[in-house]
Amino acid sequence: MPQSSSNGARASKSKDGRSTPLWRATFDAFERPVAGASESWLQSQTFMDGLALVLKLQRRANRELRRGLGFWFGTWNLSTGSDVQRLENQIAGLERQVRELRLELERSPGPGHDPVPGPLLASTARRRAPSRNSPNSRNSRDSQDSRESRESRESRDSRDSR
Repeated sequence: MPQSSSNGARASKSKDGRSTPLWRATFDAFERPVAGASESWLQSQTFMDGLALVLKLQRRANRELRRGLGFWFGTWNLSTGSDVQRLENQIAGLERQVRELRLELERSPGPGHDPVPGPLLASTARRRAPSRNSPNSRNSRDSQDSRESRESRESRDSRDSR
């Protein structure tokens, strides 16, 4: 007679003397013949050919779907996965350049030396615009030129009047 388990399900004795739940015995009785048939089917050449065909069709459908979505996203000015990937690659390249510049700056001598900028530093170096009041600024030069021309006119006029 089957015994009842702690959860109330009936159990039967297995070959090794332990009791198994009734649901497990039913599952095992159904699973054994089905597993044998399915294993032989999975190892057949027909199944492998069908699987290869399905995978090929799935890749083609996925590629066409991406192409169609890319067209429509582009029409509505939305970014696609390839756009995001291209931007990620550009950001990675910029991060690499910043890292190289930082290393180059760390290797350069201290403030007492005038380092010669390398090709990366030369392309990113900023030139400071002269201030308005410096002698090299454009406004200062313009006012100096007009002052000199005014002085030369005045001296020429004073010579002519004598």
